[in-house]
Amino acid sequence: MRVEGDPGQSSGIMRYFRIEYGGDDDAALRLNNVDVSTTIEYVQVYKADLAVEARGGNVHLSHLVVTESDGTSLEFDDD
Repeated sequence: MRVEGDPGQSSGIMRYFRIEYGGDDDAALRLNNVDVSTTIEYVQVYKADLAVEARGGNVHLSHLVVTESDGTSLEFDDD
């Protein structure tokens, strides 16, 4: 699942979801330049090579659980 954003703009609200068996060649949940006005809460990522990747932006991310990750669970980058 990929969420793209622009600084200063909201990408909306995502709550209560689970991603299973994602991220073979990409992150199961990728957040690119997502602004702080975007809310992502109550997320579980199950069995992913790269579970969550956030690049740039300043997203509000809370209540995140990564279980049985085969590789990197969380990756944050300021690019």
